[in-house]
Amino acid sequence: MRRVLSTLLVCAEVSLVLAGARPASAYTPPLARAGMAMAYFGATGFRHVYMFGGQPCQGNPGPGCSYYNDLWYWCGAPAGCAGVAQYQWKQVFADGNTTGPCRRRSARMAYVDATINTVSYQYILLFGGFGDTTCAQGAKLLSDTWKFDGTTWTSLSPTHHPSAREGISLAFDRNLGEAVLFSGATGGSGSRSDTWVWDPAANGQMGDWLKVCKDPGEPGNEPACVDSVTGTTVPSRNSAAASWDGSTGSGRTVVYGGWPGSYPPLDDMWGFTCGAYPCSTTNWTWTEVCSACTGTGRTALRADWFTGANQSVNKVVLFGGTDNNGHNYDDTLTEPPVPFACVLGTLPAACGGTSPSPRLSMGVGYDGNRVYLVMFGGVIPGSPDAFCADTWTLSNTSGVWSWTRRDGPAC
Repeated sequence: MRRVLSTLLVCAEVSLVLAGARPASAYTPPLARAGMAMAYFGATGFRHVYMFGGQPCQGNPGPGCSYYNDLWYWCGAPAGCAGVAQYQWKQVFADGNTTGPCRRRSARMAYVDATINTVSYQYILLFGGFGDTTCAQGAKLLSDTWKFDGTTWTSLSPTHHPSAREGISLAFDRNLGEAVLFSGATGGSGSRSDTWVWDPAANGQMGDWLKVCKDPGEPGNEPACVDSVTGTTVPSRNSAAASWDGSTGSGRTVVYGGWPGSYPPLDDMWGFTCGAYPCSTTNWTWTEVCSACTGTGRTALRADWFTGANQSVNKVVLFGGTDNNGHNYDDTLTEPPVPFACVLGTLPAACGGTSPSPRLSMGVGYDGNRVYLVMFGGVIPGSPDAFCADTWTLSNTSGVWSWTRRDGPAC
């Protein structure tokens, strides 16, 4: 299975509280999986973390191994949500549906939330991944773009788009009002370092991709993606963690770690900004934030931005992942500071508290309504691999971080 791991940073102390027993019901939770896409959708009437697709098996799709294209949201409301109780998943579209993106692994989603020239744009944006044999394109890398408005999936037809790839880094720049896409696996051991932005107002308000900088040596008139001060090339990679980071200045998109195509995984973090909307080939900035951020390079991670009540906490949070020696981690890291601070976990160092088991390729999304991070599933490599179906939430109360298992058996 392609290295599609996961990492989620968070720093502090931790305590674990298992959710109480709930009455028996006909509740059917999502099946175990890894490599799913997750994102929060904050439009009025929704305000849930959504989860799409993923893989329940090792390797490429084929006989005995089919990917998913089901869509779920996590219910955090005390009164429950449309037939499910608090701390349960609600299915929106069943696996095998033909109304949305086809079955796939390693796609990415981001919540687009922008007002441009008085027009409001609110939807979940999805790009790429590796398709199942049931996809019209077959079992191959994908380059399609979709949006979900809380009710309906819509296949978009942008004039421009990144090449087919999986394991991209995708985050929404809240200051810019555009989504930022970086890197990804393009087949074999190939990875990219090109950077694209999604402008929701372009292409007759249907949205379009713009490449603002290119992979070195790639044809085209765009400048190469380099550190704007030192001129150092931003290393190509896939399965890196990406997140909005509002802790500094006007904010930035950050990318940490990932798989460069050969050992070892990367341990660097880069920040991306644009001077103003719209982002273009002339007003972007890449800056290396740190080159040895954790001391152990990791790949296939996940990250998200955590803002506590009244903005009492402003951190990028990462969890777990794997290194070049096959060590899997259960630590929770936060940024700032840089290098990162460890707040929970036992591996690679004992930070304290209780955490989900070491794993990679899990799904992660920050619930801005309930003010906690939601994590689902992932895989624990072994013989055979163990695919997980547990759900955890990460909260910060009075400066104390804590993981709580809410649903599913501990993996």
